[in-house]
Amino acid sequence: MDIEADIRARLTPRRVPPAGLRYDLIGKLTQTFYRDLDPESAIALDPKHVVDRAIRAETESLVSAIRGLGRVVVVGVNPGWPALRIASVVGELVVLHPHLDPVRLARTLGREKWHRMNIRWVVGGTASLPLADGSVDAVVSDFGLASWKDPGEIASELVRVLKPEGRLAAREANWGFELQGRARVEESGFKRHGGRIYYGYTKRTLDPPREVEYICLLDHEDGWVQNLRALPREALGRLSPEDCPQLGDLLVSAEYFEIAQMTAESLARLLAGSGLDLVRVVPSGLDRAVREHHEEFRRKLGSQGYTELADALIGHWEGLTSGRTPILLAKAVKPG
Repeated sequence: MDIEADIRARLTPRRVPPAGLRYDLIGKLTQTFYRDLDPESAIALDPKHVVDRAIRAETESLVSAIRGLGRVVVVGVNPGWPALRIASVVGELVVLHPHLDPVRLARTLGREKWHRMNIRWVVGGTASLPLADGSVDAVVSDFGLASWKDPGEIASELVRVLKPEGRLAAREANWGFELQGRARVEESGFKRHGGRIYYGYTKRTLDPPREVEYICLLDHEDGWVQNLRALPREALGRLSPEDCPQLGDLLVSAEYFEIAQMTAESLARLLAGSGLDLVRVVPSGLDRAVREHHEEFRRKLGSQGYTELADALIGHWEGLTSGRTPILLAKAVKPG
């Protein structure tokens, strides 16, 4: 059954920009944003923890691309996390985010350490940077390309503000890793929000690297739908379209959004197509950190006599990813 085709045959879904559903929602998680601005938590990474080692490795890879430059801009979903480290190696850092709270920001930055930092905070979105053409030496994008309806438009905007021979460093999730090598993944189910019942359908494809999600409102006056409202959340989540043969007749309206995801190949094509040279897309430090974690796991179980079990578990994990990296780091240069 082609669920997407069935939805479109019955309704005319309204397309919603993904920036309104993904980028903005993530950006509103201000607890994470302001926590990452805390000088203590921002730099207190545990070298024994696999995730902290990966974060440090990713940060240092971005830092190596822009070290010693004059004016650098950080954009993306959560630009707060690398701000302290990047500011320490550049002349001026501009942190741009659409949900900066001036009052809370002032309170956070009231600490003595921040008064010594060379950082300027700007409220704004990546789709239209409040910066002049050719005005910055480098741009650091933290998951800032695949969060929009048109990544090409965002990439062109980043290139616009770069000086000739300016540099771009970007971090993006690897869609090939997310799909674990599968060409197509589909998910669907029922959800309750605000007393209304919705049917959700998500399709993810590797070629093209894309995610599309439909959110369909059901007829709240129908008796079957009213019964769904009385179900516990867990029971509602276990229902499938097969449990509701009349589902198509109950659909009232639908919205959907598409997100162009990134693989190493598509990210390289995007940057090159935006006019950048010397494009390099490499695995992040997370790969190395995970391998080190596997070795520690193998040694720990091996010392307890479970070497074969450790090898089997690690083989299973590595088989799922088939060598694909979860995070991509991209570096490129604007022609002079």
